[in-house]
Amino acid sequence: MTVATASLVSLADTLSYMNLSSADLRIDAFSIYQGASDATAATVAIASNTLTLVTTGGANNGTITRDLTAAAYDTLGELVTDVDGTSGWVVNLLGNGSSTSTDLVSTSALSCFGINDEETFQIEDSALIERLIDAASNCIELYVGRTIKSATYTREEYDGPGAHELLLRQYPVTRLSRLSIGRVGALTVNCTKSGVTQASVTVDTAESELLLTEDGTDTQTLDLTSAANDTLVELAAVIDAVSGWSASVLNGEYNSYDSTELVRADGWFCYDGQTLLEMWNDAEDEIVVYEDRGVVYVAAYLPRGRSNIAATYTAGYATVPMCLQEATWQLVKSKYDASKIDGNLERERLGDYSYSVGEVSGILTTGVYQAVIQFMDWRP
Repeated sequence: MTVATASLVSLADTLSYMNLSSADLRIDAFSIYQGASDATAATVAIASNTLTLVTTGGANNGTITRDLTAAAYDTLGELVTDVDGTSGWVVNLLGNGSSTSTDLVSTSALSCFGINDEETFQIEDSALIERLIDAASNCIELYVGRTIKSATYTREEYDGPGAHELLLRQYPVTRLSRLSIGRVGALTVNCTKSGVTQASVTVDTAESELLLTEDGTDTQTLDLTSAANDTLVELAAVIDAVSGWSASVLNGEYNSYDSTELVRADGWFCYDGQTLLEMWNDAEDEIVVYEDRGVVYVAAYLPRGRSNIAATYTAGYATVPMCLQEATWQLVKSKYDASKIDGNLERERLGDYSYSVGEVSGILTTGVYQAVIQFMDWRP
């Protein structure tokens, strides 16, 4: 497991903040020994993502290696299952079988001949802290009502406000690449295949795919980014070559337009009657962007409508503000510490020592709440 790209802090920085080292995360992974009675010695080592088993003497004399990055051995469960019983080796799983084998701690050759010489190997288990980082980051973003880290949003759809200003969902805005008002017909699609009673076409903009469906079964899935389909004229030709289907670009001027310009269409009926797939109009000009507020002023009127405006823009912070990093670390640390004590404990006193769980606002501690409130989306 690794920290999600959108998370607000890294694993390394979080461990540093919590004053933890990789050694603090180690837990037992498996135990192992060579049980062959005719052997005279045995060693096991882990280095450079390779498990090396050496048996000296007897029928099993020789060396066995396992590449911990290989698909057959890349989890503890797979590795233990494979090695246990192989050439006299006895292995017992002690940790989580789904843990990644490459997280095993490198160890020089250790003697492990016989059960009395059994060795236990460990794994650096950062999964809990990684989950807490992802959860804390998500929690903070839910509170502030926006995405913190810089990201690009492509053809994000908006309902027309009936005004000259548009409020983008994410901010601060670092670049507005395109703002389109309204759609235009681009590609006609039709199915007249004999024996088919229902046919539809779907444009999945999230996956950049176009699907042709016959009687409830997807018969063609076309990648709109593929070189064979990435312009409208090429896409039309590919659909036209499918038995019983036809397609054409509505206007020759659109032939070279990218197929990914097509607007989302969810199962549009197209049997024995053409359906018209749309794309967004060309970009507007005379635009002013108020970056810190995420407001776009357009000289042209933005008419009222449903999903009749599309914006492509980049917004968020290239570097996460330090106070939000601090808030994330505090959340992770509080939840990590709580996992080591009674989860229902609110207050404890032993002589001169006392412990109390900090006040919370919702599920955020007061300190964290004070840090994140300044980033909350208070815009109308």
